[in-house]
Amino acid sequence: MHKIPKIWVIEIDPHDKLITQTKHKTNVDVAKVLGHSSLDSLRIDEDHYMILDDNGLLHSHNMYYTLNLTKLFKQEDIDTNDRIISLCGKSMLVKIDKFGELTNCDYTLEQVTNAVNWLPQGYKDEPYFEFVPLSDNTIH
Repeated sequence: MHKIPKIWVIEIDPHDKLITQTKHKTNVDVAKVLGHSSLDSLRIDEDHYMILDDNGLLHSHNMYYTLNLTKLFKQEDIDTNDRIISLCGKSMLVKIDKFGELTNCDYTLEQVTNAVNWLPQGYKDEPYFEFVPLSDNTIH
């Protein structure tokens, strides 16, 4: 019988304010682990993705946190503004190889913990978008 390999991922739970490194089989059902039925992914770098609840912004009881990418990438010495993204709900940081398979996350628990900031209960990001019409001069 073929044994399914295991991989290390990092899970973020803003409700309990927990960041944990956990081991899962490579065929893990991420939706079950995170308790979401609809998932989305956010590319963090060339190989790493944050998998999160696609409907997260629709839940009024969601807890938010920020992820400071500058700290995560260990670029504190760069003289630029921090690159910070706001996320909500449970999420999982995973690495995906060139074949589309989950592999061990390269980031350490310490790196992720240092890059996360919990936002207070009641904080809410309101999605924003607008349509900007092109001027007649830009259409050829």
